[in-house]
Amino acid sequence: LPQMLYGWTLALDPWGITAYLLHHSMVLWVGAAMMGFCRRARLNSAGPLAAAFFFIVPVVLVETFSVSVGMEWALMELCWFIALVCALSQSPGTADRTKWLVLAGAFLGFAISTKYQAWLLLAALIPPLFLKFPSLNRDADSIQLNGATVKEVLLVLFVAVLCLAPWVAKNIWFYKNPLYPFFHEYFASKAEYMPSWRAMMAGGMAKSSGIPNLSGLLRYTTFPLRFLFSGDIFQSTGLVVACLAPLIFWARLSDSERLLAWVVGVSWVSLSLLTEITRYFIPHLALMTLLICCIMVRIRPLGFRNALIAVPGASCLLFGML
Repeated sequence: LPQMLYGWTLALDPWGITAYLLHHSMVLWVGAAMMGFCRRARLNSAGPLAAAFFFIVPVVLVETFSVSVGMEWALMELCWFIALVCALSQSPGTADRTKWLVLAGAFLGFAISTKYQAWLLLAALIPPLFLKFPSLNRDADSIQLNGATVKEVLLVLFVAVLCLAPWVAKNIWFYKNPLYPFFHEYFASKAEYMPSWRAMMAGGMAKSSGIPNLSGLLRYTTFPLRFLFSGDIFQSTGLVVACLAPLIFWARLSDSERLLAWVVGVSWVSLSLLTEITRYFIPHLALMTLLICCIMVRIRPLGFRNALIAVPGASCLLFGML
């Protein structure tokens, strides 16, 4: 989907300025979505904080000014989660709930239309099915949710697949392969051009974190450390995750925060079994940053909260500037 948008902008602007501006603006839209969610959750101060912490992550800084689709994926995934929360906050069986579910399905479809790796995001539809509400921290400042039914999840999935269908149809029309270029020799064995998709896999999904044996298991358990201490500083998550992620396990989460934590966990684990390339995790980093900042602004006393924000914030800013 993003490539199609860029194709249209290049048709109108052969110099590519419009395409660059469209991509560069995505980080602003991600920040706006974060602030919109926090405003709905009555945690206004968490929105700007989440946007700032997300933007100073080194790999995000690089992605913002690179020709890629990671930020577009992040925006659509974030909008999907917000629409899902809005749907589950409505009373079961109401028209408003159905409308929000359809919108959530559309955003999910747009998210998985960014790249093949994003298809794993469909696994994040599982948590809304088994999570039980209310949570232990259903207070006046939290969005109160009602659990999803199988029928509702199938509705979201159906709309998402409809939004994904044009990409698959295009692949079939032009290449006779719905998963082009992958497995092309099986779908179109007589094609004039046979892409080297295995070589592409070696580069695009290098350093897979499979766990076939003990050494693979040990490598997988050190996966977060390689994110932090990457050989290339601009492919690193910096200090955000290391300093702030433990808050997720310490805090009492509201309904929406608990759902967000499970969505991040399922999405992260499913993708980590496929690849260790840091930039592919940017969409999940956006959700994780949002979750962490929502937790941070509720911490008492205020002095401890401000120190918790200032110290990692300054470290992350310094790391990002370096």
